[in-house]
Amino acid sequence: MALTEVPVNQLEEFISRWSLQEDAQNLLLTMDPTAQLKVINQFSPRDTTRDVNAIFVRFANGVAGNTSSRTQYGIAEEVGEVPAIEVDAFVAQWQLGAEAQSYLQSLPSHIKHKVMQEFAPRDSTRDNNIIFIKFAQSVAGGKGKGKGK
Repeated sequence: MALTEVPVNQLEEFISRWSLQEDAQNLLLTMDPTAQLKVINQFSPRDTTRDVNAIFVRFANGVAGNTSSRTQYGIAEEVGEVPAIEVDAFVAQWQLGAEAQSYLQSLPSHIKHKVMQEFAPRDSTRDNNIIFIKFAQSVAGGKGKGKGK
């Protein structure tokens, strides 16, 4: 039996719990009910001391993509340029410095998509700049997932 809709009070409670901003709320509210429920049940960021909106947007986009025929970042040949707002959110989430940001911006779109989707260092309390650059280099070099995963 297919889920027809998630109760409004459940969505409002989730939005309040995570202090989601308008863009994150809109993303959640426009998802299909199956994806909404999955997001509500599975979203659990490790570091809740920082603003979780960027983390939520990445997570929700990944869930939305996995419940449809195409992911947010799609297949390399099908993707366009990564929107600046997503790059900015990614940079803020991982607190990337100038060198790491420059390297990210220099990547071809399909590699940038893959790097942004797969980068997930085990210890998010450390400086992620060197870890990110090494990870991105390994992805760009065709070595698959690097140490950041």
